[in-house]
Amino acid sequence: MAAYDKPVNGYDTLMMNAVNTKYIPKECVRKCDTWIMLTRQHAHAVLVEVPALVGSAVWPHFSRVKVADEIFMPTMMTVIGAIKGGGVPGGSGKRMGGAGDPAVVDQRTDQVERRKTTHVDWSKGGPHPKAFTEFTLQVSVVVCVLWCAFVCFVHSPF
Repeated sequence: MAAYDKPVNGYDTLMMNAVNTKYIPKECVRKCDTWIMLTRQHAHAVLVEVPALVGSAVWPHFSRVKVADEIFMPTMMTVIGAIKGGGVPGGSGKRMGGAGDPAVVDQRTDQVERRKTTHVDWSKGGPHPKAFTEFTLQVSVVVCVLWCAFVCFVHSPF
């Protein structure tokens, strides 16, 4: 999960600020790519243990977020302590600060692998990524280089 804590554009700012920080600490709000992979332990902590601890569902505190899938899980992974550092958008989500940067030190103790799980090509611009019509050698090389598990938006030409 390549999660990050600082918005990179106005849309990120709107979505990250839409979390109900009366119940979810603002310093825990994170954003990541849509697709992530969780361990059973993390899924159970986020979906069962935290709601049981607070006595209610946590999801309603994200009801104003339009990209809740990109905000909910990385934020809750931070709440349970699986994500400790900040991060920046991009391939790894890791901050490349110096040895004294607390975000870098914290990331060494994260319980998550800081990398993308999907390859999405945004080069065409606009609100939607490029749709691949086939899984070509070029796409497979990019996926292998980035260590991605999935390719988003492969559509059949039929």
